[in-house]
Amino acid sequence: MTKFLFSYRAPKDYTMGQPETMSTWAAWFAGIGTSLTEIGAPVSESAALALAQGCPVLPEGGGVEVGVLIDPPADSGSPA
Repeated sequence: MTKFLFSYRAPKDYTMGQPETMSTWAAWFAGIGTSLTEIGAPVSESAALALAQGCPVLPEGGGVEVGVLIDPPADSGSPA
């Protein structure tokens, strides 16, 4: 089975865990159904360039994204 990674970005003024958006997130994850194997964790804004230095893909013209994983709100709609 092909696996995919979703990396989505929220606007800087986005507040995670708001009731009006949590139901939308839960419905989206539920709609993915059994194709969703792991909900993952939100990534907060971070400029951890020192951690990315030396990544083997950089000299090849590639890139690397580094962020801080944060705990999702308790009612994130994640599958149990």
